[in-house]
Amino acid sequence: MKKGEVGKRIVPAAVGLGLLLFFSAGAVRADELSDLKQQMEAATKMMQEMQERMAQLEARQKIKEQSLTERLDNVEKKTVEIEKAAPAGLPTSASWVERIKWSGDFRYRHESIDEETTGSVRWKDGRNRHRIRARLMLEAVLNDEWGVGFRLASGSADPTSTNQTLDDSFSSKDIWLDLAYFDYHPAAVKGLNVYGGKMKNPKPNMVWFNYRRVPAAALAKQIIDDGKIGRVFHYRAKYLQDYTISADVPQGGDALWRLDAKVAGSGVTGDLLAHSIDMATWFIGPIKSVCAMTETFIKERVQQETGKKAAVTIDDACAFLARFENGALGTFESTRYACGRKNQNTFEVNGEKGSVAFDLETAHELEYFDHADPITIRGWRTIQTWDSKHPYMKNWWVPGCGIGYEHWHINTLADFVKGLDTGKKTCPDLRDALAVQYACDAVLDSAKAKAWKTIKKP
Repeated sequence: MKKGEVGKRIVPAAVGLGLLLFFSAGAVRADELSDLKQQMEAATKMMQEMQERMAQLEARQKIKEQSLTERLDNVEKKTVEIEKAAPAGLPTSASWVERIKWSGDFRYRHESIDEETTGSVRWKDGRNRHRIRARLMLEAVLNDEWGVGFRLASGSADPTSTNQTLDDSFSSKDIWLDLAYFDYHPAAVKGLNVYGGKMKNPKPNMVWFNYRRVPAAALAKQIIDDGKIGRVFHYRAKYLQDYTISADVPQGGDALWRLDAKVAGSGVTGDLLAHSIDMATWFIGPIKSVCAMTETFIKERVQQETGKKAAVTIDDACAFLARFENGALGTFESTRYACGRKNQNTFEVNGEKGSVAFDLETAHELEYFDHADPITIRGWRTIQTWDSKHPYMKNWWVPGCGIGYEHWHINTLADFVKGLDTGKKTCPDLRDALAVQYACDAVLDSAKAKAWKTIKKP
């Protein structure tokens, strides 16, 4: 029997019961019959109200049951979706585990280093030490576009190394928050990664400014760094060649791409003076501002690819004045129209206590002037840089045997490889190259504007 039928059957049953009692009791007075009728009407009304109340409760219950059913259906539907998206064979509740990667390592080593000179870096004493490295890394993929990383490591505040030297005191060592960063790689921009926080150091890299590795130039760097010439007042540089003097020399192609601005970007400024600028900043620090002039002497040359004449848009010659951040003044000159000069790359540095000078055409020689010498013997001296005590030379031949262009490149590569092992920067990198490029841009802008230009910092 349904709930709604209960109330409908209660009222007739109550009336029947009342009539039965009435007839069984015999004759009843009129006033008693009136009272009984009122009671029956009141009971009937109460039963009707109860019936209506029950109907309301049933309606509410039906709504609740319908809502609960819909919720259960939604939960079931979402569960199915999650199960479909979860990796095969992995419980849904543990799917986040695949988005987290733990890694780490531990290394112990003993170092014994006994070197007197390596390039422009000299050890006063040998090194004999025990070292450890311990690292623990967590990387998490938050979604298709966001990731985070955290790493704890041994070491010190040195951002280039997590090595920890062990001493004799058995003291406790520090653990550092070595990395804590986010990686945003939006799907809408393929190949773009935006990093923020304490990130990994950029991957080791090198730019081939190989003239730093000429032994005589490296010796000049040592002399300047040791303060032997004192405060620097002047820097003077030239880079001269002569192979484009003839108007018959074409532009472009595999051999003469340096004459094509579409490929080379610029002329002697980017090709030759870039080396001069790098050497200057390596020796005495950044250049602050420049004032330049350029010239293109031959306005048209045959384009090798087409065989037709085309405008020459590179700078054949460039000269500029420079102010260094340390207050020194500089002059720079470069051209491919210096008849008789095949590859003359020179620098001279003048200070309060002395001077050094170098010419690549006599690459094993360094000129040095020491004002502290007795006046009777004071003068420029020529140092032959082919002894084993000179930079790089212990790695080559016996004293008196010079080295050449290919050896400077080998020296450069050897320093880079050594830097990979020690975690120390030993070579000019992309940041140094960017600083040189900013200087070259400022030189060309200055020549175009005929005004001083400040060099942007990398």
